[in-house]
Amino acid sequence: TSGFWRQFVVRVRVLKEQASFDAYLTRPLSQTRTDFVFVAYSDPDRSELLCFPREENAFSVSLVHQGCIQFIRAFVANCPVWIREGVATALEAAVWDPRSSTYSPRSHLAWLDDLKAIIRRQRSQKLIPLRELFLSTRELAQAQPEVFYPQSWGMVHFLLSSPDKKHNRMLWDAIAAIDPKSPLEENSQRVRARAFSWVSEASLARDFESYISSLRTAAEWLGMGMDAYARGEMKVQMTIAPFSKN
Repeated sequence: TSGFWRQFVVRVRVLKEQASFDAYLTRPLSQTRTDFVFVAYSDPDRSELLCFPREENAFSVSLVHQGCIQFIRAFVANCPVWIREGVATALEAAVWDPRSSTYSPRSHLAWLDDLKAIIRRQRSQKLIPLRELFLSTRELAQAQPEVFYPQSWGMVHFLLSSPDKKHNRMLWDAIAAIDPKSPLEENSQRVRARAFSWVSEASLARDFESYISSLRTAAEWLGMGMDAYARGEMKVQMTIAPFSKN
């Protein structure tokens, strides 16, 4: 392909085993990785997403996550890090339909237990203040991965799925504020100013924590059902998260 359509193409190379993946990766990067990695060259035709065999679900999660990041980068080289990683994580549980050759989104709550534990102060880590999250860099993400990635996923999930339309609007305003040609700091400042400046960050943080705390994992629903059954209560009201097929 050429011209406009070039940016939609991602070449995927699957090595036969992780040892082959490590050997192949050391040539351009002089290092190995534990997950799939996109190797970008100045010539787009040489760029490729490198993969290795994994259990089917893990392979699909990594492929969708890394593919989503590269899709975003095709349009915006310096997307705010929390949006890029949060969107990729929110979509990584998409299910492959071989009949239509497409991925269908479904609710992804893999980070929910970790995020709720942080919110409830059951762990030593604390949430990143929203100002820092919105202005985050890749260095911040790498310095606090155990908080940054759950919180970025949680913020995107919250803005996308909240029943309050003002929260949904914030996500679309944030995306609309991104300039494909601006550096990361400028894009992050622009998003924060245009999407979030009209509400106090303290209020938004409370809404975020309240929404995340209200979500339930499958294990929690099971525990609640067993407790209700033990009490003789046979009717349990369930709230299904958006996109869920369960």
